[in-house]
Amino acid sequence: MRKITIYVFIMVLFTAMKCDDDFVSKSTNGRVTGRVFDQWNNIPFGNMKLAIAEYNYKSHGITGEEIFVQYLTDTTTDAEGYYDVSFVTSGKGDRYYVVPLETDESVFTYYYEPELIKVYLNIDSVDINFLHLYPCSLKVTVADDLSNFPIKVATDFQPYTIADITEAGSEVTRQLHINKNAPTTLYFYKGTQHAVFTIPVTNTTDATEYSVNLRNEDFKDM
Repeated sequence: MRKITIYVFIMVLFTAMKCDDDFVSKSTNGRVTGRVFDQWNNIPFGNMKLAIAEYNYKSHGITGEEIFVQYLTDTTTDAEGYYDVSFVTSGKGDRYYVVPLETDESVFTYYYEPELIKVYLNIDSVDINFLHLYPCSLKVTVADDLSNFPIKVATDFQPYTIADITEAGSEVTRQLHINKNAPTTLYFYKGTQHAVFTIPVTNTTDATEYSVNLRNEDFKDM
C-alpha cells in the first residue's frame, strides 16, 4: 500500500511540474471583442485604453502563480465602449487577458476579475464591467485634542491614495471619488483604532461635499 501511495504522489507531482512553461506556440493569432460598460449606471466607458497582457503560469507543485510577461498590443474603446483587437503570441506565455491601462480614480476597476482569453478560438468575446465614481470634496474639522498622528484616510474605493491628516486643530480637505448609487464607507485610522463614517447616496453626477468633525470619541478599537 505504501508503494502505491508513493507512486501516486510522484505521478501527481510530475504532472504538475510538466505543466510548467507549457507555452502557447509563437505567432499564434488571437482576436477578442467585447464592451466595457458600467451596468450600475447604464453608461459605456468610451475612449478607454485596453491592452492584451501575456502571462506565464509557473507551477509550484500543487500551487502556482501567474508571472507577467508583456503587453502584446493595445486598443481603445469607441464611444459606446466597444473594442475589437487582434494580437500575436510571443511563445513566452500561456495565459492572455484584456486589462485596462491609464485609468484614474473616477474609474473603479478593483472588483474586475480578468477573464482568460480563449486563444484557441478564432475569435473570443470578453465583456468588462467597471464602475464610474463621482467627485466628493471631504472637509474634515480636526479636534484640538486629537492625538496619535498621522491619521490615515481611506474608502473602499481609495484604500491607499488619500493623503494623511497630520495636525490637530486643523481643517483639511481631501478629494474623494464615490459611488453615487450606494453609501460609501469612510475610514480614519490611528494606531490600533479607527473611526467609521458613512457618506450617503447622492444620486448625482455633480460634485458633492461631505463634512466630518473628527474627535477622539469617534475612534474605537479595531
